[in-house]
Amino acid sequence: MKNSAQIRLLKAQIDKIDDLERGEDYDNYKSWHTQTELLLKDILGEKAGEVRDFHLLDGKYGAVISPNPDINAKRRTEAYFRKLNKSRSLLIGILEFLKSKKVSNAEEPISTQALGDLHKNVKQKCSKLYTDGHYPEAVEKSFKVVRDRLRELTTYETGSEAFGKGGLYIKGASAENVDNDFQSAVKFLTMAIDRFRNEKSHTSDGNINDPVRAYEYLTLSSLAMRLLGDSEVRKKIEQPKTKLDSTSSSKKIQKNAMDETRVTLDAIQILALRLFGAMTDYKELLVLRTMGGSFIRPVGEIKNASLIDELNKVDAVEFEANLDQMVLWGLLTLEYSSRGTPRYKLAKPGYDVLKEHPELTSCSSGKTDV
Repeated sequence: MKNSAQIRLLKAQIDKIDDLERGEDYDNYKSWHTQTELLLKDILGEKAGEVRDFHLLDGKYGAVISPNPDINAKRRTEAYFRKLNKSRSLLIGILEFLKSKKVSNAEEPISTQALGDLHKNVKQKCSKLYTDGHYPEAVEKSFKVVRDRLRELTTYETGSEAFGKGGLYIKGASAENVDNDFQSAVKFLTMAIDRFRNEKSHTSDGNINDPVRAYEYLTLSSLAMRLLGDSEVRKKIEQPKTKLDSTSSSKKIQKNAMDETRVTLDAIQILALRLFGAMTDYKELLVLRTMGGSFIRPVGEIKNASLIDELNKVDAVEFEANLDQMVLWGLLTLEYSSRGTPRYKLAKPGYDVLKEHPELTSCSSGKTDV
């Protein structure tokens, strides 16, 4: 396994400790510990002292010596969090060691010939930065090249807006019956670039010190630019207005008391408002990124199990795109944690919507105008 892959995988396991620290979850701890120990064996070898040290930090409770069950529970809790802290310290030490090895044994940059195969705009603005070793700057510049092109085509610079309000259409689907899939694929490609750009803007080096990984980001931007090269803007087709539920007529909710603009919420956006309305406290939605993909996590408690089931059936990337649209409308606000985790909160207009439409806090679903 390459050094860069070792660093990436180990860092992902360290990040998972944050989730484990939110409460005592011995089953997930054991699973995480097993995966991490196997990774350490692959990186350091089975006989390494660090592997033996980590093996002792498993999820076993240890001896219980007090006849008082409350004292036993307290000791188990203390042991659980003590092992997490020791695991974090040990893994961070190993991670720093791997990073120091990488500096002295860096992977070779991609050849100039390979850079020449990139889209002309990406090559022109990013090649010198890359060949000079400024990998984060080269990647950031390539993302800006894509955003500039979207703005030239539609006046919008994000993928969700360009394909939404901007009516952007990409030619080149392999067949008419898969054109919708093709449009969605290019849309989500540009949205992925938006997310990568935002994620990397929260660190000084964008977590890119690997020339191979940096080149892969450049090829992502290059592909987006080639696809955008055969496009046109089509008139946006408005969705027909539908009823909020089977008994009420279609209602319009003003998104801002000082703004006369009306917008139409679809089923996913209605689901988001219902989630906020159902949370008893800490009305926030987090977008957590793992090795297996992204998932949406409500911060506040939601007692309605069927509502959680609805959320789990929705694609997390599509759900996040809808949350971003609601931010643009002013219904939500978006902040980022110190680790770059997106945190969506209700803005005042969002609270006003829930107050005006208490049915959104019930089990209703569907589409409505707001």
